[in-house]
Amino acid sequence: MALRDYIHILRKGWVFLLAFVVAGVLGGVIASIASPTIYSSSVKAVISVATPEGATVAELTQANVIAQQKTIEYVTVTTSAKVLEPVVKRLQLKTSPEALAARITVSSPLNSDVIVIAATSPHPREATAIANTTIGALNSFIGTAEASQNSTTSPIRLTVAQPARIPAAPISPQTKLNLVLGFLLGLALGMFAALLREELTSREPITAAQLRRGSDLAA
Repeated sequence: MALRDYIHILRKGWVFLLAFVVAGVLGGVIASIASPTIYSSSVKAVISVATPEGATVAELTQANVIAQQKTIEYVTVTTSAKVLEPVVKRLQLKTSPEALAARITVSSPLNSDVIVIAATSPHPREATAIANTTIGALNSFIGTAEASQNSTTSPIRLTVAQPARIPAAPISPQTKLNLVLGFLLGLALGMFAALLREELTSREPITAAQLRRGSDLAA
């Protein structure tokens, strides 16, 4: 079947095409309305190890390796109750540390000393406050956990490289994406319906004579 044949079929079945496209777009609208509005804000920090003045290349290399190891460790620790309980209290959130942990994503690039904390909330300012307060709580936790018996100063440092900012737009719902997907899905189903209709209507009906002939052959 040539391309012009398909175009001809789609022209004949434009009603199916239009109906499915409209249904798909409406589905995208409904999906966007039903989805809760969620904002996300993230803060980026760098973990480093204090080195003595005039440190050798070997000492600097070792410090970098330790920083990367500590980064992996604190990616997991960040969502623990020890870190998030102070966040809940400071921001007076009506939730538990465990529930708050579900709204926080902590990540770090491979072989990196960078830690990224992303927080979500129905309110943009709250998402920003949670991210910034969490990095502060993690810094306090590191200072206490890493301090030695002979010194109250932690050799592990957490430096904020990029504080969280108030997001301008939500991450959910993605209305434009839902509409585009609804349109494409409706278009595909409409084309399939039009082709199927053409296939069914183009078949020659079975006559009574053909039925009798088939019965005679079977006998």
